[in-house]
Amino acid sequence: MANRLGMNGADHRIETRDQNESGSSSEKTIGPKSYSYGELAKATDHFSHNNLIGKGGFGHVFKASLDGEIRAIKKLDFSDVQSEGGLEKEIMIVQSLSHKNLVELVGYCIYGANRLLILKYFPNGSLRSKLHGSDNVLDWEIRMKIAIGSARGLEYLHENYKSKIVHLDIKPDNILLEEDFEPKITDFGLAQFFTDGATHISKSSVMGTHVYEDPLTTKLGKYSDKSDIYSFGVTLLELITVRMPIDNGKSSN
Repeated sequence: MANRLGMNGADHRIETRDQNESGSSSEKTIGPKSYSYGELAKATDHFSHNNLIGKGGFGHVFKASLDGEIRAIKKLDFSDVQSEGGLEKEIMIVQSLSHKNLVELVGYCIYGANRLLILKYFPNGSLRSKLHGSDNVLDWEIRMKIAIGSARGLEYLHENYKSKIVHLDIKPDNILLEEDFEPKITDFGLAQFFTDGATHISKSSVMGTHVYEDPLTTKLGKYSDKSDIYSFGVTLLELITVRMPIDNGKSSN
């Protein structure tokens, strides 16, 4: 069975193919390399906590050896993101981006209710882990590199891509660090395309991280590139002060 997913005028073929792994579920092919659920389960020792390297509002991330490379496997477990369309949108967005400060998608798996993304493994983890972990190694030169690189990634999304994209979940957890501390923006599960001439997107709610969200745009339900700029500003303050943002007396942690 084949369907088509149109995104921003593009036409992408989506093929569904039956697998014998369970006898009742199917896996889909929609873009980059498709992995079977069995392959990913084996690579992570059935998603053992011994291989868990991160977790957030949308899922858990596991370290795995895949095709002779160390990879990060993001297993989505949030009901809204587990919808087929949500993952397909994230795949289509990430695979179409090309910038050194945006994460690269290696592959994916859609298998029954399971939704997984395969990403490059970043040994330095996330910006949050370096700011609030046991070994703070971020001197001012490195912090400037992270700030500038992240800003350039956002600039590409807002100004230099063929259609403006707003990320809507900018925060230290979603900035990954290469070995040389070059930053990579990740997690495009909430990202939105802008149509030509549009100044904002109206949505009743966007389930990002509250303490990083612009309270005005959240209240009005009107999201734009300014929403990302506000979140980036909070992130910059955290990068400078090494203190978690506070909202109504509560830490973001």
